[in-house]
Amino acid sequence: MSRAKNRRALTQDEEEFARLVANGMKQGEAFAKVFPERVAKMTNKGSMHVQATLLADKCTLRIKQIHDSMERAITRRYVIDAETWAQQTARMAFYDPRDLADPKTGKMRKLHELGDDIAAVIEGVEQNKTGVKYRLARKSHALEAIARRLQLFQEVPPVVEVAERREPVNTVLLARKLAVLLLRGAGDVVDIDPESK
Repeated sequence: MSRAKNRRALTQDEEEFARLVANGMKQGEAFAKVFPERVAKMTNKGSMHVQATLLADKCTLRIKQIHDSMERAITRRYVIDAETWAQQTARMAFYDPRDLADPKTGKMRKLHELGDDIAAVIEGVEQNKTGVKYRLARKSHALEAIARRLQLFQEVPPVVEVAERREPVNTVLLARKLAVLLLRGAGDVVDIDPESK
């Protein structure tokens, strides 16, 4: 039998401990919250941390399962992918701040009155006696991200004409051939083997 089959199911308290730890609570705090009676009987605080560590080791797989499940839920909810990144970056780069104001009155719209595109670029909101103050995303950062994605910052290397590549000249061999031609022109028959010399 495998170890997985031998492993018994977690109790309800152990399941709660795993859930709390997966949600970011410290092991000691989670242990104290789930097992307050046991902690009350302990005379040494170190004992609680030892027990919490042992329980966390036992629940490691379940903690990971809960954590992964939470991440998947967040990813599904916010649809985190390249397309949504591109959409949000485009919104931040090309928003029109005039969309914050009512075109008839010129007054700033309230947050619930804003459209999706302009609401997506708001990084902060302040409400005061005079009205609403919005802090918007910086267009320059979004434009730079788009430019980098489209590789617009790459410099085009200058075009360099490459001269025709020639083999290096063997001047000794050339001199011998020239001598042969000169001697033939003079009427003498001369046979010079360049390899023999």
